[in-house]
Amino acid sequence: FDKWLQRKEADEISQLQEDNDVYSNYKDMKPEKVDIDNVDFSGKNKMSEYNTDSQIIPPVGAYNRKKAEVKKSKLKQSGNIGELLVYNALVEEYGKDRVFPHSEAFIDLGILKPGQASSGDYDISYRGDDDNEIFVEVKTGERNMFYMSPGELKWAKEHSLHYYVYYVYDIHTSPKYVVLPQRFWEDVDKYQMREIVEKIEFKI
Repeated sequence: FDKWLQRKEADEISQLQEDNDVYSNYKDMKPEKVDIDNVDFSGKNKMSEYNTDSQIIPPVGAYNRKKAEVKKSKLKQSGNIGELLVYNALVEEYGKDRVFPHSEAFIDLGILKPGQASSGDYDISYRGDDDNEIFVEVKTGERNMFYMSPGELKWAKEHSLHYYVYYVYDIHTSPKYVVLPQRFWEDVDKYQMREIVEKIEFKI
């Protein structure tokens, strides 16, 4: 047991060092903002899985706990990178003193200290030119879909006048993001919603 515990601790330290190395590459990177009306999600993004999935997790084969843990870790890493990129873009646009990170991801990124994360309903907030607080939920992917929990969507609807989803993609090549319109879930022709157990899938 002691040997297993030592290996587990060594793996966690190694993973933390790897994450820090990856995040450092994005520390000052600003993603390109793209108008959502000018993006075609019907091609490459529609057919491909997350880059981290396709490179590390084989699409077929028996279940393996280690593979599942690596997959989960890589997806979390991609999500953290997406939040960092949006944070960088907002800081550039509004200034660091008007942008406020809230999610647990910013602890992993070294921007917040443990215990400082304050919201499970959105990832970042900022004060715009009119000084109103705007709430931002960041979703990261390589396809034309993302997931929201029922709680996230409920909160979004209750704060729809000051709420936006930023969708980040191509993070491993040339990072870009689009800002979804307010109350996008009401446009059922463009944003197809499907409930999957405890997740809600949106397809653009």
